[in-house]
Amino acid sequence: MSPSLLPSLPSAFRKLPGQSTSQSGIEAGNEPDLPWKELGLASEHLLPQLRKMYWEGVKRELTHILLTLREWQLPKYSSVLLEDEEDDFIHGYDTFLDQVSYDSRIFAQRYGAIKKEAEKKWRRGQVQLDTWYISALQSRARDLFADQRSEAMKAGIRKDLAERPRDTVLERRARVLLQSAGFLDIDKLIEHRPPLDNLPFWKRPPTPQLILERFEGHWVPIFAPLRCIACRDIIRGSFFHCVGESSSSGICEGCFRKSKANWKNTVKAYKHCVLREAITGEVSRQICRCSSILRSDPDGKSRSLFPMASHDKHRAQCGLSSLVDSVAQAKYEGWLLPMEKRLNLSEERLSSEEKAREVRARMEKERQKERARGKKEAAKAAKAAARGKTGLHSATNRSLVESAKRTPTIESTAAVEEEEADGDIPTFMKPFTDRYPFGNVHMVLRVGPLLIENGVKHTKGGALITSREPPNLQVLRDSEYNIEHSLALSGKAERRLLWCQKRTGRVPKRYKAAMKQVVGGAFCGFVDMELERDIISHLISESQHDFDDPGLPTDKLASLMEGALERLCAKVRLLLGFRVDKLLNDLVSRLLDPSTNLHWDRRMNNCQNFCDALISTDLLGPLIAPSPPDAGPPYLMNFVCRPGSYLGEEIHSKFDVPNGQIEEYLLKFRFGRHDEADVVDTLQEYWHDWGAFGGHIYKYQDIFPWDCTEAYGRYPVKCNDCNLAKHVWSFPFDSWSIVYLHLARDRSFYAPVNATEPAPLSDLEWMRNRLTVLLAQDVLLSAAAAMARSPTFREATKWLQDQPDPRLDRLKLGGIHRAQPFSHHFERGKYQHYFIASWAHLYRADEIAAYELLRDGRARKNDVSPSSRLDFGGDGYDAMDGAGDFYYGGWCDYGSTDASVDGVQHVDAGLDGVGYCNDGWDGNFSAPGDVNVQWVSGANDGGNSGGFDGGGGDGGGGGGCGGGGGCGGG
Repeated sequence: MSPSLLPSLPSAFRKLPGQSTSQSGIEAGNEPDLPWKELGLASEHLLPQLRKMYWEGVKRELTHILLTLREWQLPKYSSVLLEDEEDDFIHGYDTFLDQVSYDSRIFAQRYGAIKKEAEKKWRRGQVQLDTWYISALQSRARDLFADQRSEAMKAGIRKDLAERPRDTVLERRARVLLQSAGFLDIDKLIEHRPPLDNLPFWKRPPTPQLILERFEGHWVPIFAPLRCIACRDIIRGSFFHCVGESSSSGICEGCFRKSKANWKNTVKAYKHCVLREAITGEVSRQICRCSSILRSDPDGKSRSLFPMASHDKHRAQCGLSSLVDSVAQAKYEGWLLPMEKRLNLSEERLSSEEKAREVRARMEKERQKERARGKKEAAKAAKAAARGKTGLHSATNRSLVESAKRTPTIESTAAVEEEEADGDIPTFMKPFTDRYPFGNVHMVLRVGPLLIENGVKHTKGGALITSREPPNLQVLRDSEYNIEHSLALSGKAERRLLWCQKRTGRVPKRYKAAMKQVVGGAFCGFVDMELERDIISHLISESQHDFDDPGLPTDKLASLMEGALERLCAKVRLLLGFRVDKLLNDLVSRLLDPSTNLHWDRRMNNCQNFCDALISTDLLGPLIAPSPPDAGPPYLMNFVCRPGSYLGEEIHSKFDVPNGQIEEYLLKFRFGRHDEADVVDTLQEYWHDWGAFGGHIYKYQDIFPWDCTEAYGRYPVKCNDCNLAKHVWSFPFDSWSIVYLHLARDRSFYAPVNATEPAPLSDLEWMRNRLTVLLAQDVLLSAAAAMARSPTFREATKWLQDQPDPRLDRLKLGGIHRAQPFSHHFERGKYQHYFIASWAHLYRADEIAAYELLRDGRARKNDVSPSSRLDFGGDGYDAMDGAGDFYYGGWCDYGSTDASVDGVQHVDAGLDGVGYCNDGWDGNFSAPGDVNVQWVSGANDGGNSGGFDGGGGDGGGGGGCGGGGGCGGG
């Protein structure tokens, strides 16, 4: 059985009529039709040709590594020292260890089963009887034993990391540069492809970037999609604009890449919320007609009334209060295709709320019936025991078995099923999710410096093998001739021919995502520590030659560089040659295997199937390679998964494994959604566009755009108090994959560091960017090497290779349960909140306080709540649907009289206690940033709300921390 791109995609692809992941016919890319030269039978020529291309690629990448290290020794760079270069504390990997270790998985399954049973009892109103006491003690004993083994394993890994040799700053920079090449790594790369012109319904576009088009009536802003000034298409992702010009003059990424040299002095802008730039101080004073609002500050200067201050008491009908809804409506209309029906989100919201209230009422009535039945059965069992007719154990157990066997009536469950089906898809999106949702993507397999793919034009109807562009480091040399050398493999299984070609005019590939399949582990102390250190010392020595001395002739300089590279290559070949030969021999055997179909076919052999066929599950065994590494396969860590690994299972407890960032990026195809932006820029949209923060709010989010705070009390360190190791080990598979994507980008594809004075990245800013990416990979590799050296961990993860259920393969890919609110497809908020956060009208400090209130509530929660699974992707009730906006200082929508409609908007973060704004009890508590937030009790929880301090634990009743999180959520 072949491995899959990502466990989430293959299962869904099988539902499609055509299973196409490329253009119709062999049309991937715009490749020139150049002549090919036949080399002969592939069985005779393929291995030596691949070996030659591989080591040419190694030499080419060592050139850039050598020149970058030399550049970083110049005074203007050598004086720069990043905080993370001195921080050698690696932590944050505990959750990953628990997710893949056998004892922890058994515990998680047992915990989940007990929790499900407890949920059933809770619904029936039954209490835990002391007859289960012995069983509970036995389970507790097993759990303590598992926990003891787990802690011993973690302690061994921590000890290994603490005792590892320390490098000097220069040695570490040399090491991370060598790691950047990933000489033994294997990746699946998703390449950008435009939608099919003849099948426009394949593509559900993402929401557009908005601009202020005009004002109507009494200063009512009208927002419209931004169009590219070159092609006039709507811009739906990141874009570019000239320095000094408004971002409303945008250039889409496609046009920028086509004629990059023609766009001088341009900078990148992430898709962002338009409100801050559109609603100026003067405009805000015109929009607001509230007589109670001060128009000037104590110095007599005019005030800006937007963003809205917490102390301003605006009228409910104030035009400023409707700006967030206006942006949401404009995004929604820009997201639709031309012939589709437009809805008014506010009206649709109210209609949906009415239906939801009816469903909740029916659900509550059914729960009450179940509880009454449970109490009646418990009473019967107690009477029987008292009369001595039967033992308490047998009566209770029989009652439980009979209750468990009962099937709810259709009448009682139909409405609930209808309401909860596809709960992750907003109601107004459901009409668009059932037609060919996966669109058009192209996959490439990367093995070290080689790229292998099928389905490309003018390649003899077979497989194309090329060299990748070197990673983007501080110094880049012009591509040499050998990067143009290409191979084509064609023909039937009995007689496969090899062809060669010089492919001139190569255009850098545009990748949407990378999926790390195999971590090779070179230069992290795992393969051969002494030889690696010798190569690092030799690289430093060679880098101190003056390769650009103006006093030396060109041929002398070229000879000097060639000699240095030959010496370095010889040492690298000594370190990696055996492993490279293993990789290439396995790859050749796969390419020549009669069962491997080279020819692209829409139904039977698309680019994904082809890449799957080339990855050997025989060569790639356990998660962690055996030790010593010489005796095992040529890798450190293996993320390869079998097809069928994803079946959309729900998360029931904090010990289940939620989807990671890249899994979710690709699962957006389920919505029929196709982002123009790559996975990094799409993650940035949470902070810049949906969250309306105007940028990231914590460190490292410019490179790895997530909040690494864990939900459910799993790890105490919050984002911004973390170090780089903690931040990336929250999502190890995603972090490794995103590192590759970063190294494939040049500096023009990063937004300015200073948003107020936008300018292209300076040399020092670019150095800090590259070093942060490389240091992230270093801490990932260092911890993985320590895990590989742990016999206990290797033994604890062997089960992943042997277990028969492919769904469990994806445990390797997951990450933490995120405390970050709405982070699992932040679209999960319905209607307005699909498109923009409820805090978007606030000042940045207040926005962050609102965000941290939700995040910290999830971090303090004990576990996934049993009552519902809809909270921004996980559990807890979905109070975000149709509730008013999140306002400070007690301000809310006074126009509503329904507590379930008008509640404060933080409940979707998994916090209980939502309801009335003006009539309910309000308890102030101290939130981050010393901002008073109005907590109110509500219709959902009754009136027993308890106020609590922002830094404290769960409050009582409705005011405490309630349901939150889970897979696909939070």
